[in-house]
Amino acid sequence: MTAPAILAAARAQGVSVTLVPGGTLAVRGPAEARGRLLPAIRESKPALIEALTPHRRWLVHFPDVAPIDLVCCPPATRSELLEQYPSAARLEPYDPPPRAPNAPLSDAEGAKVRAWLDSIGEDDPEIRDEVLDRCETVREARDYFLGLAGEALGADNWDDQRTCGECANLIAGQCRAARWGGPLSQRPIRDLPRRCEGYAPGADDSDRRHGRERWPGLSSERG
Repeated sequence: MTAPAILAAARAQGVSVTLVPGGTLAVRGPAEARGRLLPAIRESKPALIEALTPHRRWLVHFPDVAPIDLVCCPPATRSELLEQYPSAARLEPYDPPPRAPNAPLSDAEGAKVRAWLDSIGEDDPEIRDEVLDRCETVREARDYFLGLAGEALGADNWDDQRTCGECANLIAGQCRAARWGGPLSQRPIRDLPRRCEGYAPGADDSDRRHGRERWPGLSSERG
């Protein structure tokens, strides 16, 4: 019996076959049904382990059309995909080699990723370094994390935004404008570009306008 046939027979008889850590199969269900299935399960153990191992990305082949490059979140097993695509001729895990980016990670891109990490409260230095290293070396990782940053922070256009770190009102990690009863209610995030009424240009900012002048629409947005 093939692995899919064994799993189908097990389900029909109320037997569950699952993969547990260490590459072991757990077989649970009525003793009589388990006894009938165990010889086939033992004989086909490698194929069953492969069938029950989840993968994030698959190529789904069909008889008369081009294969589908399928990304699964959460990762899916071969058995699960066969239930979704019963007409599939073949399923194979797909793990394309990582591609290097066309250019180094720019300062602005790095700031976006760091700002996103700040916004989700990720302060583990090792995790932050790993994310930034992946952005430096793997094109898909860079696209993924920059996409998350853009979605989470609404940063479609950062050209006229300023970070808290560039603001003269950031003193010892505290926002002086907020302490004075200014408009900024969020905690300062040093690397997060934003538009803020309480912004005061730092020494390196050639535009000497304060936030209320630079972004006059913010006051009307707050009503």
